Amino acid sequence: MSMVETLRQQSVGAPVYISITSKCLEPSNGGFKTDAPDNAIVRAQLALSKNGSGIRKGVNTDALLNEVDRYDDCHIGATGGEKVSRAWTDLLFADRRTAAMR
Repeated sequence: MSMVETLRQQSVGAPVYISITSKCLEPSNGGFKTDAPDNAIVRAQLALSKNGSGIRKGVNTDALLNEVDRYDDCHIGATGGEKVSRAWTDLLFADRRTAAMR
């Protein structure tokens, strides 16, 4: 929230997008080889997009990516990068079209 507050203090009114990203299954990265989609990190990320300060829900990489899209069950690989880039492009263009219709 402090980053958003700093932007607003500088008269930046643009929306801030929060990616829904928590999955890291590799034990060497602190993971547990299991994933719980409803976890504290995801709940916090979703709560930010509901607080009314121009924060919007971004791409949910946990839901978008599968095991081949992460080279170590945590970090995004080449196919994952392509999927995430397309998803962000689609989301931002859709929001832009919606804003233009208002």
